[in-house]
Parts: sequence; structure tokens; C-alpha cells
Amino acid sequence: MRHRRGRALRRRYGRAQSMSFGIVPPFAEFVAHIRSEDPDEGRPYLAAGQKYPMELTRGDQAIAARIKLKPSGTGDYGKMRYALTDKQLHSALKKLVALGYSDKVDESTQQDAESLASSIMTTLGYEWI
Repeated sequence: MRHRRGRALRRRYGRAQSMSFGIVPPFAEFVAHIRSEDPDEGRPYLAAGQKYPMELTRGDQAIAARIKLKPSGTGDYGKMRYALTDKQLHSALKKLVALGYSDKVDESTQQDAESLASSIMTTLGYEWI
């Protein structure tokens, strides 16, 4: 049922729906979507072979370290840079969602993990619903 509704919404609004109740799309579906054209930019969300770039501030760096992301360099004002392959990005999203719904961490950590996952998914044309 959820998949039919999601497809109908994608056709209607040109945007993918995901993250409902913390669900990350399966890897193949995720890759197909990020290779699709961003209707606002007229190019793919992420081209084949392109790594997903991120610059994270201290709070998000703590969450990234918690899910074992390794920085690829440093940016301005103490920001850490990350460059994630498709598999690393998908894996990171699954870990962020799991952390956001975990009973074993405090509420602040849950919110930070959900916020970072939401930010990433939004840049890839998904909606957090």
C-alpha cells in the first residue's frame, strides 16, 4: 500500500517520498532515484561515480563519528569534509535512522541523527514524512 501511494505522489509532485517511520529505500531503488534528474536543477541528484559531499559542524561531526564515518579533509571554521560513495551514503542513512529510533541513546542524540538524515535526504529530493 505504501509503495503505491509513494509512486502516485512521485508522479504527481515529481519528488520521491521516503523515511516514513524511518524507512530508507532499498539500495537499488535509492541508486535509481539519485541517478534520476532533479526537476529543479535539470541534472541528476548525484551522477554515477560522483561522491556525496558534506561539510559538517561539530554537532553533526559527533553523530558522524558515532556511525563511524571517516572525514576526507577539513573545511573552513572547523568543519570536517566527507565524500561518500553510494554504498557509504546508503549505509550512513540506515545507521542514522537506526540511531534516531534507538532506545539506547538520549533524546538529543536521536534528534541530531534524525536531523542529519533528513538534511541528506532532502538534498537528494526525498521528503521526510
